[in-house]
Amino acid sequence: MISDRLTSVDASLDQLWIGFNDREGWDAFVALNERRGMGSLSWVGGHLVASANHPLGCYFDPATTFAGEVVAESLQTALDALKLDPEAAERDQPGRWVVAATVERLVPAGD
Repeated sequence: MISDRLTSVDASLDQLWIGFNDREGWDAFVALNERRGMGSLSWVGGHLVASANHPLGCYFDPATTFAGEVVAESLQTALDALKLDPEAAERDQPGRWVVAATVERLVPAGD
């Protein structure tokens, strides 16, 4: 689970579960958090899917999620920006978005 604890501009703590369909992506995410320290900021993202069934109105497709310390500036955004109009965000960036996120909790599959 990630949040915008350190980047929120609307005074609302937003949280989002991030799924990883492949072990390599998950392992890279865990390793990044071990290097940076749990709760630190890292870039996390993937293909955005607008969905009214999710609390923020969107989620990252687990088949495309990734994490990194350095990502292209053109992919960077914030959870606050994505939740304002998830459908437009999905339409405007058909590739991937990444958000600077505070890692709140790691839960391996099956736990």
